[in-house]
Amino acid sequence: MEVLARQLTEKIMLTGNVDDHKKEIIQYALELCISTIILIFSIQLLSFILFRKLDGMIFILFFVPIRLFSGGFHASTYLKCYFSSLAMFSVIAVAAERLLIQNTVLKISVIILGFVFVYCRAPHINKNHPISERMVQINRKRLRITMIFIVPLFEIVFLWNKHYGMIAFYAIVMAVLLFALAESRLGSYLEKL
Repeated sequence: MEVLARQLTEKIMLTGNVDDHKKEIIQYALELCISTIILIFSIQLLSFILFRKLDGMIFILFFVPIRLFSGGFHASTYLKCYFSSLAMFSVIAVAAERLLIQNTVLKISVIILGFVFVYCRAPHINKNHPISERMVQINRKRLRITMIFIVPLFEIVFLWNKHYGMIAFYAIVMAVLLFALAESRLGSYLEKL
């Protein structure tokens, strides 16, 4: 992945349209894009092979926006991130099948309480990936918009299909838990591993 990103960066730099001091930024952005595409493809493939066909899409739809704008726990390498993300998706897919929660008020309450916790403290800034104060404010606004849309979207998905509703519920809960983990001392310790 790093090699491919480096090669693509070199090709971009050869055009002469980019300043040399942006080379590392471009390479890092390409690494993130490549790793994200590979992860999304892998989750979809795993979903198609082992679970229901839409499990992966529902997981990505609810998990990624919260994670993207709130920050949270980060694995120390792409490989650890990749395998832990696949494991999280698998656990959520199995939990959605085996641990069906019928009480809608309970589910909505858990989501709203999780969102209040995340919103009051977000975004979590990883020391290895610091962001500017301007990006903190932008991410807060994006997180607010995301949360406004996710609660009714969750209800629509749950009314459409209870299994996919549970995937959405557990994906939201997992994103909140990863945020809480990052905010804890345990998260700081685990990020070093």
